[in-house]
Amino acid sequence: SLQSAALRHLFFAERMASKVPGVNAKPGPLRKIGILGAGLMGGGIAMCFAQKGVPVVLKDAKQEWLDAGMKKIQSLWAGQAKRGRLTEEKFKKLMGLVKPSLKYEDFADCDMIIEAVPEIMDLKKEVFLAIEKHTRPDALICTNTSGLNIDDIAAVLTDP
Repeated sequence: SLQSAALRHLFFAERMASKVPGVNAKPGPLRKIGILGAGLMGGGIAMCFAQKGVPVVLKDAKQEWLDAGMKKIQSLWAGQAKRGRLTEEKFKKLMGLVKPSLKYEDFADCDMIIEAVPEIMDLKKEVFLAIEKHTRPDALICTNTSGLNIDDIAAVLTDP
């Protein structure tokens, strides 16, 4: 059938994509992650990394925004603990992996920083510049944009 042929094509295409000729580099470890933006997306991304055991620095521009983001994370994990899906010990460990911050300087030892700020091009460019200024040259600077041109955002960086 046509669907069967399409699925076979997809299967083999995925395998070929992972074997790019001449590319032998292995990904480096992600020992610590920075998330810029403690809202719904940033908080969710922070939770995912913490649940994998990776320490996270969660930064936002205002204390009240940061507090609201941390409260949301705490309430989601507390709800899981209440329903028996998370032990109290695991809940405390997860909360300990997420460090709230108001300072870009706290990204200094992060291997990867993901911005999750509102979809405003000038804002994204501004935060990319600030992230670059406060991180190691080998740190990955990533975006969570869903509608803006990534090349345009990265164009402000020294080494995109």
